[in-house]
Amino acid sequence: MMTLAAIESQIQTARNLSSIVGTMRTLAMVNIRRFERTTLNLRQYTRTIHLALHMTTRELPPNKWRLDNDPKHCGGVAVLIGSDQGLCGPFNDRILKYGQALWSSPDWSLIVVGERLAQTLVASKAKISAVLNTPVSIEAITTQARELLYLIEEKRQAGACPRLEVMFNSYVSQLRYEESSVTLLPFSPRPFRNVPPDESPFRTIPQLDKEASVMLLDLLPQYFLSQLALALAESTASENAARLAAMEGANRNIDERLDDLMDQHRQRRQEEITTELADVLVGAEALEEGK
Repeated sequence: MMTLAAIESQIQTARNLSSIVGTMRTLAMVNIRRFERTTLNLRQYTRTIHLALHMTTRELPPNKWRLDNDPKHCGGVAVLIGSDQGLCGPFNDRILKYGQALWSSPDWSLIVVGERLAQTLVASKAKISAVLNTPVSIEAITTQARELLYLIEEKRQAGACPRLEVMFNSYVSQLRYEESSVTLLPFSPRPFRNVPPDESPFRTIPQLDKEASVMLLDLLPQYFLSQLALALAESTASENAARLAAMEGANRNIDERLDDLMDQHRQRRQEEITTELADVLVGAEALEEGK
């Protein structure tokens, strides 16, 4: 049985941990709000790009445009976005499981965002061609997206990127996220034949100021960049949602442990008081008998 001093020491340790967890919860909530706003803005921007591509591709003949050959039976490049830091629960494990069919295949080369995710993939002997850090600020999202785009273009020019898949955790709410992916290559105009969901009909159909095929080439870099930036923002918001969920769980465990320790402290203190009273009574009885 623990001594009273040992119990009090553990209570103080639990309270210190609770303070640390509380600070991390607060930081996670602040980061969620920041990256949530950025994610919403980028979603709107990608919606605008979708509308522009819709107006462009509707002028193209059906099935005329594909940026690469049909890659049904070949590999390509997969971008997997995880985290640099821990304490975010199953955040990286869910991406690993979601993208296992790609990273476990020798036909796929990986560009990994996140040191923690990269370490696990290296241990699994995955074929990693590049590792980038996750963006630590809103301003860094565009920088990281451009760096990703540069690496991807290098591989495409070398003929090593017939397919391009981006896998990440998509933000749902402060405590929820879900695995998601987007196929960027081969590019097909077919998904852009329709306007985005819930988009109001055009009152006046916009007119292109240049040939549709030329306009498409102008829009594609913006499309790729916006999708990569959105994936990074979604993942960063999701990482903080995962960290908040982990801290909520840790806080509950600490509270339960504190309740248990306080019960032990009260019980042990009561036992010591009872023992002291018994000693006093025994001493008093001894004095009475000595008279």
